[in-house]
Amino acid sequence: MLYILFIIGGVIVLDQSGKIFARKNFKEKKIQKGPLTFGLIFNPGAFKGLFKEKPKLLLKIQMIGTILVFIFTLIAHFFYKNKSMTTGLALISGGAIGNLIDRLTDGRVTDFVALKWTRNLYYNLADFAIFAGGIVLVLTEIMMEIKNAWSGRS
Repeated sequence: MLYILFIIGGVIVLDQSGKIFARKNFKEKKIQKGPLTFGLIFNPGAFKGLFKEKPKLLLKIQMIGTILVFIFTLIAHFFYKNKSMTTGLALISGGAIGNLIDRLTDGRVTDFVALKWTRNLYYNLADFAIFAGGIVLVLTEIMMEIKNAWSGRS
């Protein structure tokens, strides 16, 4: 259980620290470093501004989603006892909480890094943690399917 809190807490601390750094250093400038562009964007909506006209609905959706992912994290840990699944869900939980903190305190999410191949869509460390958690879950599922297929052959 302690490692779940460590992952979630670590993601939140890194995310919020990155956002504080971005708000201080990228206010009026953008910095290009290879395939990355660092700048300051405030997103009142979800992905690509989705629901920006309905901030209360978006906040409710985000709160419910965050709570559900946290519950799934606990279920994966205590009932399935699957460390990979738990890790993936903990990364997603930490990212969701990091972005929820922004929405609760400022009504918008701070984004500060764009990848060249995403056509200047800006992200933050919470978004990357959510993505990484999703990758871990997909790989976990693939490995479980491979294991089940091999055990069915014997």
